[in-house]
Amino acid sequence: MSLGKSKSDSQKSKDKVQAEHDCLRPVVNQVKEIYENGGIKTKVMGRHVNVVIWIHIITGDTSGHNDLCGHMNASSTKLPVRTCRCTSDVLDDPEAICNFSLSKK
Repeated sequence: MSLGKSKSDSQKSKDKVQAEHDCLRPVVNQVKEIYENGGIKTKVMGRHVNVVIWIHIITGDTSGHNDLCGHMNASSTKLPVRTCRCTSDVLDDPEAICNFSLSKK
């Protein structure tokens, strides 16, 4: 993500995460389409098979997990999930009704 940028990249953390998600979105959309169409039907060694996509992710640390799930990487944030407008106290409710927003704020 930092290709072509100097080492002193002053881009905000939220913008870096958003750029990563913007790059992943087209790939994930294609995977979703393949899944919704029931996989990829093909022939392997003379047998008709249905290929399904398996994505195995090991994030390695809390920061990586937070990036993957869209969580903010700060304990002091008012909105812990990037696409959810709920505060931490609302998210503690097991029956919380979240207000999701995909806008860039």
